[in-house]
Amino acid sequence: MAVYAISPKGIAALEELKDSLTGASEEIAMLSEALLNVVNGLEDGLGIYYKEILELTRNVLLTLKTAKEGDDGIDVLANVLIPRQITKIEELINMGLGDEDDEPPQKKLVLRR
Repeated sequence: MAVYAISPKGIAALEELKDSLTGASEEIAMLSEALLNVVNGLEDGLGIYYKEILELTRNVLLTLKTAKEGDDGIDVLANVLIPRQITKIEELINMGLGDEDDEPPQKKLVLRR
């Protein structure tokens, strides 16, 4: 996961990431289902390409389903891992350890002689 500032802006960025992941996943599923319906309605007009288009669209849905499930799936990331990080950031802010400048930590360049 990318580095987010320990600040309210970092929390907001994580919330936005969570919403984007969930929204994109749902939109891909919805559009794929709509495509399946259109393809099924055009079976005669598509001729030899019908089965291939149908198979590719089903593969998209299967891939999405696989990506949503499991220990590192989209659902786990959006509903468990990101909220856990948000809670940790909130705890650090409450302890007074947040970034005042709202920027993620940067590596410092050190010149050696």
